[in-house]
Amino acid sequence: MTPEAVIESLVVSTQLRAGCRDEEGLRAAWKEVLSGLDLPPLALAAARNGIDVIGAAYARLFTGRQRRPLGQFYTPFWAGDVMAGWILEGAPERVLDPGVGSGALSISVAQHPRRGPARILGVDADPVAIEMAHANARLRGITGFEGRVCDFLSDEVGITPDAVICNPPYSRHHAIPEQEKRAIHEGLERRLGLKLSGLAGLHVLFLVRALELAAPDARLAFITPSDWLDVNYGRKVKEYLLERAQVEAMILIEPERLFFDGVLTTAAITLIRKGCTGGETALIRLSGDLPAPEDVIAVISHGQGGLPRESVCLSADAKWARHRPRKRRGMRLGEVARIRRGIATGANGFFVLSERARRRLGIPTAQLAPCLASPKVIEGNEVSAESLESLPEDVPRWLVDCRDGSEIERDTPLGRYLRHGRDRLRVHEGYLASRRRPWHAQEMRASCPIVFSYFNRERPRFVRNRAGAVPLNNWLIVEPKPGVNTDRLFETLTSPAFIERLADHSRVYGGGLWKLEPKELEAVRLPRGGRGSLIAPDLT
Repeated sequence: MTPEAVIESLVVSTQLRAGCRDEEGLRAAWKEVLSGLDLPPLALAAARNGIDVIGAAYARLFTGRQRRPLGQFYTPFWAGDVMAGWILEGAPERVLDPGVGSGALSISVAQHPRRGPARILGVDADPVAIEMAHANARLRGITGFEGRVCDFLSDEVGITPDAVICNPPYSRHHAIPEQEKRAIHEGLERRLGLKLSGLAGLHVLFLVRALELAAPDARLAFITPSDWLDVNYGRKVKEYLLERAQVEAMILIEPERLFFDGVLTTAAITLIRKGCTGGETALIRLSGDLPAPEDVIAVISHGQGGLPRESVCLSADAKWARHRPRKRRGMRLGEVARIRRGIATGANGFFVLSERARRRLGIPTAQLAPCLASPKVIEGNEVSAESLESLPEDVPRWLVDCRDGSEIERDTPLGRYLRHGRDRLRVHEGYLASRRRPWHAQEMRASCPIVFSYFNRERPRFVRNRAGAVPLNNWLIVEPKPGVNTDRLFETLTSPAFIERLADHSRVYGGGLWKLEPKELEAVRLPRGGRGSLIAPDLT
């Protein structure tokens, strides 16, 4: 019996037990299947052969959208074996696995030949995760593992671990309920004197909490997206980490490999020794076929083996996960232009209309603003009013941006549409719309003469916006500063020399997807000439 057959059997059994019930019913059925799990010998052998059949079945039963609020993306055993091998070199007695999920990391620790007498505690806020971890331990005959329902960021864990092995929940701050977020941050500030940005996601908060709880000489192994600390708010976290610990190694999985199943993010394993500070960090970049876990550990701990290894000195100001950019000369783009995001409507399905929808509703074009909804529908490097008009009728291109608060009460096509949005769709109650006055007026943007497709796979594009269209927030706006000629700046931005420099500051995701945030685009240096070459009468 193959692992795939075992996974399919678990999925079908759960679906049959759940019937037509909702998500909660499916979760209840999954717990029932796990609690009574008794695999025949052939299936049991398949479940022990290096594949997390329970985690895989769970990922098929529940969509990414359903798992995302809990940050549930499961760890490949290869990563677990690297992390476990490294932390066990310190001969720990108490290993903590926060955010245990289906227990893949705990399994790697428990089955490693170096384990010794280590006790393993896995904690998770989701009771279903604890059921999965216990079921995985039973399948493999693992002893010395305890799973406990526990909110790692807020509850008492009950042990001081000598080692922490963690795939923290990857949830952005938006997914954390406001009251819960406030309690977490107030607790960290009260206990540690550390005031973090409210933008910090759960995965970053898990690192701070793990450092707080771990024994003075503990080893900590985290697997995360590679740029998890390379954000503005990450600077304070890196300072906190480097003052208390040494990052002994970072293992970076190159972006061509999609490491987490179904997730477009790069992966990094960060190995930390608490109580040590200073010193260099081993940086290992892996692509193609992954080497044996013991070969990776040999390179990190003993400098042995043929894997590529760099030695770097980390600082709180540096981007840890990226190739160090070449030193460039020239002005930063931010010296001659302001970079801003396009607007976020909060409800594109209501506020952004196609020409077909506009005609059906009867709203005059004079009451709407032309918009650039997506780089996918704009060809080339220039957009004009004529090219917008030539778009297919079903392509979104009109923006509802009504600043007259009384329009909603008028018997006009736009007034009727706004009332439909308010009374039937409740658009005005959305997060962004509820903060606008009136709710159907969009953010103000000044001139948007140049826009940039900041999410890219291959060819990044700067587009000359001669239509005066409003860019939505999947574009960045390049707004020349006073005295800077727009056409000359656009010519510079579209030059091969400048396009090549974008890679110096980009954030790379799985499968080759990359992006530049506004501050990162501002930091790119302009080739040839100086500011004077961009200053001329701007006749556009």
